[in-house]
Formats: sequence, C-alpha cells, structure tokens
Amino acid sequence: MTITFFAYPAAGHDYGTIEQQGFRKLIVARDGRPEIVDNPRWGKIMRNDE
Repeated sequence: MTITFFAYPAAGHDYGTIEQQGFRKLIVARDGRPEIVDNPRWGKIMRNDE
C-alpha cells in the first residue's frame, strides 16, 4: 500500500514551480523509516538541460 501526502505552505499552488522544482520537502525512507528532508532542487532555477 502506498500513501502519498503533499503539503504546500500557501493557500494556492504555483504549479509551474512545483513542476520545475518539486515540493519544498521530500519524504524518504532511511533505515526503513520515513524521514522528512529538504528537497535539494527546491529554490534553484532549473535549466532545460538538467
């Protein structure tokens, strides 16, 4: 079973930014446990070749 949860700190969504950079935080598995981490792509200006 997979559960997906998305949280964004604004009333609306800036889908262009989400498409380019993703969400500000990521949920990853570490040692078999979920952990919330910063998204390393968030806040960077993405180039088309990345």
